[in-house]
Amino acid sequence: NPFNLKNFASLQQSNPLVYQDMSTLGFYTSATIRRSQLLRGFPQMNGLNNGNTPDSYTKSHEFQLNVEKRFSKGFNFNLGYTAMSLREADFYFNEWDEKPTERTSNDGRPQRIVGSSIFELPFGKGKHFFRNASRPLNLIVGGWQIASFLTFQSGSPWSPLNGVDPTNALGGIDGLVGSAIRPDLNTSLNVFGMSSADVLKNGGAALFKQLAGCTQIGTSLTCAPGERFGNVGRNILRSNRLKDVDISVSKTTRITEHQSFQIRLDMFDMSNTRNFGIPEARISNSGFARQESTNGGSRNLYVGLRYIF
Repeated sequence: NPFNLKNFASLQQSNPLVYQDMSTLGFYTSATIRRSQLLRGFPQMNGLNNGNTPDSYTKSHEFQLNVEKRFSKGFNFNLGYTAMSLREADFYFNEWDEKPTERTSNDGRPQRIVGSSIFELPFGKGKHFFRNASRPLNLIVGGWQIASFLTFQSGSPWSPLNGVDPTNALGGIDGLVGSAIRPDLNTSLNVFGMSSADVLKNGGAALFKQLAGCTQIGTSLTCAPGERFGNVGRNILRSNRLKDVDISVSKTTRITEHQSFQIRLDMFDMSNTRNFGIPEARISNSGFARQESTNGGSRNLYVGLRYIF
């Protein structure tokens, strides 16, 4: 331990109060110390927290377009489009960094389209077709309505992870999976914004190189330090796009002036499209980038009855 108190004997005479304080701290009294501790920006401090420093920021550049047709003649629709660049700096890549590292925000979605519409079928009494329908016929053909909702958007950003902690700099579960450590890039391809499916198509984990760990020096009990940081950026990849269309079909039958009965069929994810989430991110795992392990959802149908009075 180069910070052992025995190396600062003169301090006992020049500043006895500081010497006394150091003698109560294991960092200065232990004969050995972990290399990873010495590699910290402030090795004499354990548990340094800069979480309350007001240095973080978020930058958003957006273009929004909305098209709306108000309800008339039994029909309306609303369609919205957003193009967005959302970046934030709320993470110190190194403990000694003066400013947090800027990256793509976890909430950033470059493209998003949402829409909704309601269409009352023009059948039944007072409508375009069967305008003068008898009551029995109107009970069958009248009161039908179709509503639709759609959402299309870019996938969630995610980061490839090294999978191991080469220098044992992290503790707990972070040290086991290397969750805060990213690997090196191992390709000339532009992987920024690449989808999970494209990552697998272009080589999967082979696009990245795991950081070298501690290497033993000869037959000694010491080793050369491993690599602490990779050159892959944070949130450079994206999960697959979200595509969702929901349809609702309902029929309302008026019984009296103040009473009616409604039956409806709600179909969520009408196209039965699997919308997968963020896949396994550790390049050391055989399931890397395989989104099939996430729950992409499936079509759901619900039938409801309602009595209105």
